[in-house]
Order: sequence, then structure tokens, then C-alpha cells
Amino acid sequence: MAKDFILEDELIQKIADVHKDSLLKKIEECLRELGTYLVQIYRIENSKPLQVGSGFYLRYLSRIFFISAAHVFDDEPSNQRFIFDDAGDFVPITGKVHKHIAEGDRDDDLKDVIAIEVSSATRSNILDSSMLCLHSDFQSGLYAFMGYPGTKNKVNPAKQVFKNRPYSYYDFSLRSSEIKSFAYDDSLNILIRYQHKKTMTLNDGPNKAPRMKGISGGPVFLLLATKKLLEWDRDQVKLVGIVIHSLEREEYMAAASLKILTDYLGGDEKLTKEFETFQLV
Repeated sequence: MAKDFILEDELIQKIADVHKDSLLKKIEECLRELGTYLVQIYRIENSKPLQVGSGFYLRYLSRIFFISAAHVFDDEPSNQRFIFDDAGDFVPITGKVHKHIAEGDRDDDLKDVIAIEVSSATRSNILDSSMLCLHSDFQSGLYAFMGYPGTKNKVNPAKQVFKNRPYSYYDFSLRSSEIKSFAYDDSLNILIRYQHKKTMTLNDGPNKAPRMKGISGGPVFLLLATKKLLEWDRDQVKLVGIVIHSLEREEYMAAASLKILTDYLGGDEKLTKEFETFQLV
């Protein structure tokens, strides 16, 4: 019986090798399309816009929320952030804010999330709740994180225009027990291997990835479970988390599960006291 399993695994591996390029092409096409949902976030410093993070709009409970990492809104001027709308105008983010309160340093906040309920979105591309996957335990699979690294999105000095270069990376998930730098919780966090010194893209690589400062607040997607390698299609892609930080030296990226927000917005009394709520006008 054991021999049969070995043969079966070998066959699966051969099939996977044959279809690998096709699968990677489909995944990268999907990520390019999802990149249109990303939003760059800026604060004003010395009268100049400075990109500080990433975000996205989500339609949930028949309401529209602008989602990001809470620490993206922490630096002075606190919570005053701007984005470009569909028309290219530079506009402030306004609405009812739901921001997780850090018990100590924000760097140690494993629920580092913010949701701003808006009356209407300034961008037409809005992720829908039908894409959500709200598991509360470790899931083995291939995940992607997305956002705007600041090193790739500074102002073009020659043209005096803002660069718009979304970045995505996909790799396998890690268990919280495999990470020693923070006390992560698999029910709260999603961890993705991030081999920044040898990132690969289809028909290219290995390349050294850009520094990730600025990617915080971007969405995290579950691309496929490891047991469904040969069954992949676009409908399997699920929205699962929010980037909170990356540790290049430790070769991983950390996300907060979107379940933290959905439970809170759904009225979980245990979470209510963990969020501050105020109006941005």
C-alpha cells in the first residue's frame, strides 16, 4: 500500500511539473488583475505628499470600507491620510474609523488593522465580500501579498509625477510555531515565506525584491490549497488578510486575518473594547 502512495505522489509531481508554467502564468495574470484594486496611501510632510502604505476598498455587510493596517495611520498628522481617486484628484480619506488599539508598541500589535466606513468609494474597483475566506486556523497553501513598496513608488523627479507600481509576491504559508521573532497566533495571523533575495517571476529570476516599506495595509490572498494544485482557477482565489509587516532577515511576511475585522464589525463584544471609533471629516 505504501508503494502505491509513493507511485501516486510521483505521478502527481510529474503532472505538476508539466503544468507548472501554465499554472504560474494563470496566477500572475490573476495578480495583475487584482493589482487594480490596490490603493496608495499618503500623508503630508513638510507640505509634500509622502507615500506611507497601501490599502483597498471592501464591500461588506452592504457597506463600503477602506481597509489598511492601523500603523499606516499612526504617524503625524495622525489619521490624516490621502489617496488618488479615479479622476486623479488627491483627496482625503474620510468616514467612520474603526482602528485597533495597540496595547504596547504598534510593532507588537498582531491585530494591526483599520477599517474606515465611507459613504461612497473614491475608486471604482472594490473587492466584494464574496471573495472572503474567514478561517480561524492554519491553512497550508500558496498565498500572495500585494502593495506599493516605497522604493518603487517615489515621485518621478524628471516628470514630477507619482509612480504607480503595484507589487505582488506569492509563496507558501508558514505556521506560527515556525516563527520566533514574534508570538504570532494562527487564529489571528497569516504568515508567508518571503525569500526576498531570490524572488522568482514567470520566465524571469532570481531577482532581489524591492524593500517592502510601503506595502503595509495591502491585501493578502489565498491562491490555492496545496492539495489542489492541478484544479486551480480564478474563482479559488480568496481574500484572507491585511499585510502588517515583513521581516526580510527572517524571510517571512506577516498579515492580520480579516476575520478580526469581520468579527468586530459583526458585533463581537470581546473585540469592541479593542477598537477606537471616531469620525474623520
